[in-house]
Amino acid sequence: MQELSCNSCGAPLKIEPQDFQHGYATCPFCDSVYSLGPAAQPELDADVRRGLKMLSMMDRFFEIAPPDLNEPAQRPTDTKIELRNVPGYSLQVKIPRRGLSLGAGFMGVFTAFWCGFMVIWNAIGISQGQWAMVAFGLIHDAVGAGLLISVCWKVFGREELIADHGEFQRVLHLFGFKRRRVIPVDKIKDVIFKIVSRNNNTNSVTRGLFLAFNGTRQRIASNTNRDEQRWLRTELRKFLKLDTA
Repeated sequence: MQELSCNSCGAPLKIEPQDFQHGYATCPFCDSVYSLGPAAQPELDADVRRGLKMLSMMDRFFEIAPPDLNEPAQRPTDTKIELRNVPGYSLQVKIPRRGLSLGAGFMGVFTAFWCGFMVIWNAIGISQGQWAMVAFGLIHDAVGAGLLISVCWKVFGREELIADHGEFQRVLHLFGFKRRRVIPVDKIKDVIFKIVSRNNNTNSVTRGLFLAFNGTRQRIASNTNRDEQRWLRTELRKFLKLDTA
């Protein structure tokens, strides 16, 4: 069986049946795009062709083909996000706290173990006057603090996206504290999905929603699922009038 690899990063290039319909394939690790036009399609052996045909049949039968992230999407029926959109004039999105999830629970257990260990480590160092031991643990203390903040954000964090008077604001709320980022609306060029993490064991990636502006990116709606992000991207592009540009 022929194995295909990305020319840019060398990672395995997984080609789905629908990729041939779209005419291109994307590397899940570096986002390199490869044309699958008639002149560029790889020469596949009989086993690969049979496998692709079976996958295509399964997709049609079970309707398990993943949605195109860039296709317009409707509001998910189970979302609790509040949204008011007047394209070109004002936009307000309120993303409520997510609450405890399975992933946040596992991360919370790991964080509790990490922080508990560092409390014991620092207590031993201070009680015995081992200041080098305490100093060595400072970087691990910082990691523990970062993990704790991350868990609290995943469970209790709220986010607002507000656009009016030519400004786009992302406001994060956590335990009464606010963090605000302001971007001029006319500087925003697109709303895109980009890779934020990779799982080498399952050869899968997680993508987040970003505003692209001035050659950089700002992540938004980090505490939302994929369907909510697809819907928010649709609404943001309507507000920014990117689909009619």
